[in-house]
Amino acid sequence: MSKQTISERITQRMHALNLKGKDLVNATGASKGSVSQWMNGGGAPSSRYISSLAKILKVNENWLLNGGELNTGDSLDLSLPPIKTVPLLSLQQAASWSDYMKNSSITSCVQLVGEIPANTFAVVLESDSMSTSGGGVSIPNGSTVFVDPNRTVQPGNIVLALPKGTTTPVIRKLEIEGPDILLVPTNPRYPSIMLDDLSCILGVCFKIQQDI
Repeated sequence: MSKQTISERITQRMHALNLKGKDLVNATGASKGSVSQWMNGGGAPSSRYISSLAKILKVNENWLLNGGELNTGDSLDLSLPPIKTVPLLSLQQAASWSDYMKNSSITSCVQLVGEIPANTFAVVLESDSMSTSGGGVSIPNGSTVFVDPNRTVQPGNIVLALPKGTTTPVIRKLEIEGPDILLVPTNPRYPSIMLDDLSCILGVCFKIQQDI
């Protein structure tokens, strides 16, 4: 008998747990195209996705990577992680996110698998300012970005911010160089934005979803 491939192990667990491709997209942050390749054997998940993929499939990372005997006894929790509904705000609405979060009439929402921080909301990036073909974080135009407004801001975070004198928030990387506080795009065609302080930062971006 030939050794089971990682693609076969993924689809085996998806069938056992009644998971769809979109569940893996939401849980890992990978694109639909990448997940499709994992499922049909066209490609294997990179190391950055193994932990979250093993979690959604309710297996350990070693079994996912190498196969072998899968313990499905009482010690293995086969319950699905919770699917949370997150308010989807426009960038303009996100400037006053707390007011909109109190509004029970919000109709635009997206779903995210797993536990999420309190007051999490999502926005759609409307530019290619954070898209890059090089290394590091790349957030393509049209990506849904999840924002934690309660997280402590640290240099290097991707943040949602409303610079002074503007009405529409931007998503940028926060960099602090000596006395200078900068919002830096990953796309070099866009300028960095100088800040006086951190008060304009609305939240820390912690996950993205994207379509292809």
